[in-house]
Amino acid sequence: MKKSEFSFKTFNKAGNIVEIDVLSIIDSQNENVYIIYTDHTRDSNNNYNVYISKLVKSDDEYILEEIDSDIYDVLIPELSNEYNKLNNIII
Repeated sequence: MKKSEFSFKTFNKAGNIVEIDVLSIIDSQNENVYIIYTDHTRDSNNNYNVYISKLVKSDDEYILEEIDSDIYDVLIPELSNEYNKLNNIII
């Protein structure tokens, strides 16, 4: 599942380095870029966890920021689609 061309390392909330795979990139009309990704952890149903974050350039590096709640509703369909594809869920 890990694809080096779509993977990179970042820090999680606990400050630990994690490798993530980018599943989708969304360019919004307000010039923000959002990524849908997985860190290869699994939930209680053994499905991969899928996340969405805003990608922000800071100096010479990129930071994953939490998204605003008002944009979250707009991105839910894409997030759901990527979750289902990753976990082989057919709707």
